[in-house]
Amino acid sequence: MALLEAMASDKATVASDVGKIGNVIEHSVNGIFVNNSDELRLAVEFFFDNQEKIGEYGRAARKAVVAKFSSRTMVKNYCEIYDYMFY
Repeated sequence: MALLEAMASDKATVASDVGKIGNVIEHSVNGIFVNNSDELRLAVEFFFDNQEKIGEYGRAARKAVVAKFSSRTMVKNYCEIYDYMFY
């Protein structure tokens, strides 16, 4: 949930690709996946050296969250599930 909140707030994200995080973050588009401390260091250095990418990734992150998790999208998805189950 914290990841979605950060992304919805236009924040560039760095995360491990665990669980369903890969359904939200697209590596090198709206966030960066890391697997160890060296990769984390490189990701932080990347954003430090490429400050314009912070805003670019943040805007892409918000766009992804709104597209997949807005209340309108969630209601639409629930309605599709109910239609499939009951009709």
